Amino acid sequence: MVTADGLHVTKVMSHDRLEARFGAMGRQARVVALGGGDRADERARHLIEVVERKWSRYRSGSEVSRVNDKGGHSVVVSPETYGLITRAVGAWRVTGLCSVLDTLAMARQLHPGQRNGLDALCKRYSVDNSHRELHGALLDADLLLEVYLAMTGGQGALILDEESEQPGHKAVVRRAVRPDGPLRVLRATEDERRAHDALLQVLDKASGGKTAWRRFEPDGAPAGNA
Repeated sequence: MVTADGLHVTKVMSHDRLEARFGAMGRQARVVALGGGDRADERARHLIEVVERKWSRYRSGSEVSRVNDKGGHSVVVSPETYGLITRAVGAWRVTGLCSVLDTLAMARQLHPGQRNGLDALCKRYSVDNSHRELHGALLDADLLLEVYLAMTGGQGALILDEESEQPGHKAVVRRAVRPDGPLRVLRATEDERRAHDALLQVLDKASGGKTAWRRFEPDGAPAGNA
């Protein structure tokens, strides 16, 4: 069915159970209501619509989208959105320990004018999201990690061995055990330093000069001269 506001809704009634599916936040939302008749889902749909108008990044006219588009200029928002932004800024000032990277802004910069939702990015970077039938924060975060690695230099995994790339191979995480006695320190040779610096230059070019490793080098010196 199509509602008065143009929303496509699929409803399934079974005794006193109502299940409704409709688009929200760039994906399909599912509401299950027990009791209340064949209109029991309408309040839930109304609340989700209110949230979308304020905080959906998939709507160009939402409050969040307007704040992002204005880039630091004044925007009139609801008290709820103002409160969330105020608390977010407060948390950022209190912690001061980490920065926040907006992967959506990064994707828009890399692919202007294209769809940059998670499903679209997975397709663009050949990230398997076939198991993304039910959406959740942990699953989306795992997929976003793979997309981020692909966007920042083409790295496909955090484990850089060939075996982990083989079909059917399951990676196993093992805790390292420190051996007894003093540890041997193996320093890189000059050839290894030069090869490392050459790789960093490739990453610099691919990431627009944002290679994270550079931050750990003294005075930003090239790895071969450290």
